[in-house]
Amino acid sequence: MKILLSYKSLAIVFISTITLLSCTKKEDKDFNPSRYFTPGKISASNGELTASLKWDPSLYLQSPAGYEIEVALDSSFNPVVKQLVADTAGIILTTDDITIKTTYYARVRAKASGSVQASHWEISGSFRITGEQLFNNIVDTDIKDVRATLRFRPEQQLTHIRIINAATLAQEDFQLTPEEIEEGIKTIEGLSPLTVYNALLFNNTLERGSTTFTTKELSLFTYEVTPEDDFLTIIANAASGEVIGFHPGVYDFGTESMVFLKKHVVLASVSGDPADTKLIYKEFTLRGDGAGITIRGVTIDQLNTGGSYVVNLVGESAANAAATFSSVTIENSILEHIGRAIVRGSQGAAASTHSIDFIRIENVWVRDCNNDYALLEIQKLAVNNITIRNSTFSGFNQNLIRYDTNMGTFTPNVVLSKVTINGFGTASRRALVDFNSPVNFTLENSIIANTPKGGAAINNDLYRLGTGAQTFSQVFGYNLMRADGTTPLNTPGQTFAPATLTWTETTNDFTLPAGSPLRTAATDGGAVGDPRWAL
Repeated sequence: MKILLSYKSLAIVFISTITLLSCTKKEDKDFNPSRYFTPGKISASNGELTASLKWDPSLYLQSPAGYEIEVALDSSFNPVVKQLVADTAGIILTTDDITIKTTYYARVRAKASGSVQASHWEISGSFRITGEQLFNNIVDTDIKDVRATLRFRPEQQLTHIRIINAATLAQEDFQLTPEEIEEGIKTIEGLSPLTVYNALLFNNTLERGSTTFTTKELSLFTYEVTPEDDFLTIIANAASGEVIGFHPGVYDFGTESMVFLKKHVVLASVSGDPADTKLIYKEFTLRGDGAGITIRGVTIDQLNTGGSYVVNLVGESAANAAATFSSVTIENSILEHIGRAIVRGSQGAAASTHSIDFIRIENVWVRDCNNDYALLEIQKLAVNNITIRNSTFSGFNQNLIRYDTNMGTFTPNVVLSKVTINGFGTASRRALVDFNSPVNFTLENSIIANTPKGGAAINNDLYRLGTGAQTFSQVFGYNLMRADGTTPLNTPGQTFAPATLTWTETTNDFTLPAGSPLRTAATDGGAVGDPRWAL
């Protein structure tokens, strides 16, 4: 006990001594560091004609000191390509300072002043001036085999479009007339089929937009038919790989299903315009190994056909018999009044009994459907790739994709890019997609709005994703609610950006208002959602 008291006494003496010394030390009111504090973290923003750098000011920075900025092509700053100074904690770089479409890094420090040394450097992330983008998104119907129609924002300061063959680098300039500049449309003739081209939009030597497109294959039809022809027999007798061209008109197949036994057939409008070529039918049945279909440039109307599929996959000897199909492609088309599904691929006896290389839907408008299956009802189908691009889905039941059979380790790639989806979801389903299996899933540059349809009961989760890589980028949501109309749906693992829209679930015109931020919100600088709504 005596030992404890002794330690306690020493502690009191020590604290008293420190206090006394503190009280007798002269107060130092001025803080004079030998070096300025390093600026705070730099934020870099890309722009069409400028790039901006902002940073938190250095502590205790005094006039006349400011900031030194050095710009380089990589983060080693060897060499430095541009030196600048600033009086405030930020600077705007223009095309006079740096080259457009070139990646740069910057570092910033507080300048030396008097006896105070310069601070240490703070280094930014990468940034660039992106260059103007006056080109609108390319719509599939504007690209043909030997010509392309390019659309751009009407602008007086334009002179010509340069077309560059991406493979040979051969280039040609096409001058813009005053009428073309005012309308914002230029048709380029004399191109080659199946060729990748780069297009650059200029005002004299100043580039004001760029885009890339691929021309279609040369339009060669094996047969051309009219509504007066015996087109059913012609289609039934077509060999694998043959192309049936439909002249404008209405083609009524009746209530019978058209069967493609172990062959892949192409059905396309001669005009390339789905508005003038309509097919009314119940089902195209793909039966057995090698069966597949390409549908291009038509309207498919299944009103009053009952239990209808655009495409139905079945085995050769029986619906559930093993089969390896080729592919399903639907492009530049309108699908309306579907009774069941766009593609039914769920009839295999077990997981992977049926397989297919890919399903591709591009530049398609699916509308006014009363479907009692998912639009892609493909559980149990071993499909390598599903791609849905530049398309609109307005008014459908259940969900977009049902893939809820566990496929083991089989992992398809599913991409939804630049799609507009509105007024959908019923039957207690996960209204967007339901993957109870490994899937590499990408959802990008899209607008998803107004669920559920008609206030129906739906799952509280908008989607279910199995294992696999998942990429969400620039996805905008509007009025995604549970059946109660007040509680937002769950978007597991993600937060969709909110969109300001006036759409209801019955809207059928999704044109983005002039000046809407959605017109420039995509990762490529263009509009999000189906490009047709930004023309």
